[in-house]
Amino acid sequence: MFITLTYTEPGMDIGGGILLLLGAALIAGFWEHSRRKRKKVLLLGRPLFATVAEYRSEFGRVAGAWTTLDYPYVTYQDEEGAWKKERLGYATSGNREFFIGHLIEVVHFEGVLYYRPVLESWDLPVIGMAAGAFIFGLTFLIPGLASWLGF
Repeated sequence: MFITLTYTEPGMDIGGGILLLLGAALIAGFWEHSRRKRKKVLLLGRPLFATVAEYRSEFGRVAGAWTTLDYPYVTYQDEEGAWKKERLGYATSGNREFFIGHLIEVVHFEGVLYYRPVLESWDLPVIGMAAGAFIFGLTFLIPGLASWLGF
């Protein structure tokens, strides 16, 4: 029985580079969809100030695993002047970001309270992932195309 070993160039081929470019496009598309949704909430939602009243631990699914999340419940005054207490759509699993009595900016849209600074953020880590995948894909695609074209 003989085993033949062959040497191959390290790294990816053109197909891997194309897959990385497609991955970068998917990440960028997800980011753009999320950005448009946040802009819609900011444009059409009602901005309010709310006071953190309490935290409640709720069991929920995050990234495919079930875990306990701490949701802040806030009190705010609605359009009719009545005081309401609702869950803020912003959970933490470790340190609580707000303290009881903390005055925060929220946006009420379609029955959900959103934390305003999150809606205004640019999500730079997501943009960085897309840019990194794009550049990494190009580093494999360009040399592969150059050798395929005979340069």
